[in-house]
Amino acid sequence: MSDYDIVIVGAGIVGSLLAAKLAPHTRLLLVDRDVAALPGSTGHAPGFVGQVNTVGALSEVARRSVKLYSSIPGGFNTVGGMEVAIAAPEPDITADIHAVDALKARAALAEAAGLPHELLSGAEARALAPTFLDERALAAVYFPSDGTANAKAIAKYGQDTAKAAGATLLDGDVSGIVKTATGYRVDSCQGSFTAAHVVVATGVWGGQLVPSLKATAVSVAHPYGYSTKRSPRPIAQPFIRWPAAHVYARDHGQRDGVGSYDHETVHYALQRVGALDSAYGDWESRIAPAFNRALGLLPPRTAATFRSYRTPSREDVHPVAAGSVPYAFNGLFTVTPDALPLSGALDVAGPTQGLWCSVGVWVTSAGGVTGVLADQILEALGKKPAGGVDAHLRKAFDPRRFDGQDERQLETAALGKYNDIYNKTEQDGSKGLNSRL
Repeated sequence: MSDYDIVIVGAGIVGSLLAAKLAPHTRLLLVDRDVAALPGSTGHAPGFVGQVNTVGALSEVARRSVKLYSSIPGGFNTVGGMEVAIAAPEPDITADIHAVDALKARAALAEAAGLPHELLSGAEARALAPTFLDERALAAVYFPSDGTANAKAIAKYGQDTAKAAGATLLDGDVSGIVKTATGYRVDSCQGSFTAAHVVVATGVWGGQLVPSLKATAVSVAHPYGYSTKRSPRPIAQPFIRWPAAHVYARDHGQRDGVGSYDHETVHYALQRVGALDSAYGDWESRIAPAFNRALGLLPPRTAATFRSYRTPSREDVHPVAAGSVPYAFNGLFTVTPDALPLSGALDVAGPTQGLWCSVGVWVTSAGGVTGVLADQILEALGKKPAGGVDAHLRKAFDPRRFDGQDERQLETAALGKYNDIYNKTEQDGSKGLNSRL
């Protein structure tokens, strides 16, 4: 008999929520380098949750995620989200019209999806988010049901729920997963454990344990920064995206935050990621100019709160964050060739399925994606009737959907999605908006 029915490797928001859903029905082990500390991408996720996407599957799981997060204490704040068009640096009526038309297209997507939305004038947008917008704002589309997720709180909720249901939570580095006659063996610094099913939910380290993911789960660098610490504002403002500039910003309570995708994609190869003990990279000269340009979109009084920001080494990010000075960091995350998660069965051969993965899943989607995967695993365990629930989502997220394709082309496609994570090329064929923040 195996030690466990299921071993989940990775205790970020994905692994922890999945554990919460499966633990009441199974003997489950959740293992991570440091379960509570969240060393992966969950630990630095900015938590923007927008539900409008050109890809219906992503919009659907985002809506499910909002519903779940809203039920978790401290998990979600429905502050709304705005996408903003700004005036061209030099007077250009054609460019301004194009920018506003792009917002109207986003509003049409929301209408088709049944999501609340409102087109705003520049003045109306500034009134809702005066910290982040000034007279350069031409117009905006406002999504009042969007908001911000506390990824750390959600992951902890998942861990606590799983533990209360009888799951074992273990700190330990996992070095390998080996197929056995009856299932799988997971080797770690804490010993080896056998299980009928293993789920790899390790984010940027997915390819370390599952080599077949190395070309489809690709790690990249990303700049994000925080203002100097301050007192919380009495009224929460919507988060902001400037689609044409590939920049986004939000109120984090005691700080403001800004991120940018407006730079050459910086690939972190598998070997380089494998040497890291967290999903932080050192500050890169290739991403610094984009972050500085992003600050230029803010009103001067807000930009001043980021002045003389520090760029700590990856080992010093947490100590600096504990202080009050502004700082910026390089947060690593995973991109895939089509910007959709890789979530489902990896071993489709034979009468049973036992090896699963759920990587390339962002906070926006994690609640919905883990629900879909939990149903698949419970069906495989015989704990739930096989009914083909969410067949369209299972197909969309199938991690083997790229089997047989050229690995170099897949990696190139994934890296190209860094600047088109909103799948805007699906909408109008232009260079994209960043979508799964």
